[in-house]
Amino acid sequence: MAAGGFPGWHLLAVFVLGTIVMRSAGCCVNDVADKDFDKHVKRTAVRPVTRGAVSSKEALILGAVLALVAFKAVGCRGVSRVDFRVTPDGKPYVLEINTVPGFTSTSLLPKAAAQAGISFSALCARLVESAACG
Repeated sequence: MAAGGFPGWHLLAVFVLGTIVMRSAGCCVNDVADKDFDKHVKRTAVRPVTRGAVSSKEALILGAVLALVAFKAVGCRGVSRVDFRVTPDGKPYVLEINTVPGFTSTSLLPKAAAQAGISFSALCARLVESAACG
């Protein structure tokens, strides 16, 4: 097994940091999704989004920032997709950082680009340029 089964301190630190940051990002998204339900549960009624101390928009922005921090921490660049899953009991988990998201006419990336006024061919050109220039 490579490195005698130990990935090295740097990779271990990146993995632990990424796990903590992505877990936090998932919690932000989960709190927004469950805010109407959480106010009826004693344990979750005092969460910042539920009690109105933090707006849904602020929580989603924080979640996006945390996802970006994790993206950068593990050395990703270019386009990716961070997949979350929330269990029925409200625990969010990051499944993966997908560095090669779907790229068909029905995929989210081309649709998002189109909404921003970027044609599919222009998006392709930007991605190739970004990959070539690092």
